[in-house]
Amino acid sequence: MPNFLEMDDGIKIRYEEKGSGKPVILIHGWTGGIGNWMKQVPELSKYYKVITYAHRGHGESDKPEKHMNLNWLARDLNTIIKKLKLEKPVAVGHSMGAATLFEYLKVYGDSGFSGICFIDMTPKFMCSDDWNLGIGGAMNCELSLLLLEQLFTDAQDNVEASVIMGYHRDKKLEDLDKKEVEILVQMSLNTSLLATTGLFVSLCKNDYRDVLPKIKVPVLLAYGGGSQLFPSGVSEYMKKNIKNSKLVIFEKSGHNILYEEPEKLNKQLKEFIQSV
Repeated sequence: MPNFLEMDDGIKIRYEEKGSGKPVILIHGWTGGIGNWMKQVPELSKYYKVITYAHRGHGESDKPEKHMNLNWLARDLNTIIKKLKLEKPVAVGHSMGAATLFEYLKVYGDSGFSGICFIDMTPKFMCSDDWNLGIGGAMNCELSLLLLEQLFTDAQDNVEASVIMGYHRDKKLEDLDKKEVEILVQMSLNTSLLATTGLFVSLCKNDYRDVLPKIKVPVLLAYGGGSQLFPSGVSEYMKKNIKNSKLVIFEKSGHNILYEEPEKLNKQLKEFIQSV
């Protein structure tokens, strides 16, 4: 039977819990799901209690018509930690999962975690006069509106292009595992359109640069050396602005480090979790 937890506004979030020991909570990205961690859970759960869940609007979780922003994702994370009685978990966020952690840290602080891992994410999604490290190094209001228009026009084609863009910039479609790509596409298509668009807008609106210097717990930074989503300067910016942090570059990966270099990521995660 699937496991669900009720959130503050009554919606139910689907979650899984495997293994025992130190708690580790894995937080997936935009239009993803529990399956994003298919190459991490089997290994990490040998040593730790691993919790995965699908954000509201994603996967088997409820798909409400309101409360679709990063603040509510952070509230959901707080509720999950409390209801599952997770004491000082290590939190690992990929992409929008990292943004969920940025928002969580802004609202609740970092005292509830023993360590945090951010995987390939920028603290400010949109570029501006004082910031050129947003998505693609070029995302602005005009481009974001164009993307939203495309989502409403043809979600299927847009999802497929988005999934492929997550891989290393030197890889072509024929280089990718077709079954893996199909799994990621189906997860994306199982996200409500309101979640897809509402959370994209929330990503565009927020700026978490001022949150980074306030983080005191140990942080692991995992960034793709061939990411098509973020400029290479993002990882160095994160390292410079989070004092107690370790940066690891995954040269064979783009944004999708979880699938492109899972063994290396799992090794780094195990070493980090053990150290905090």
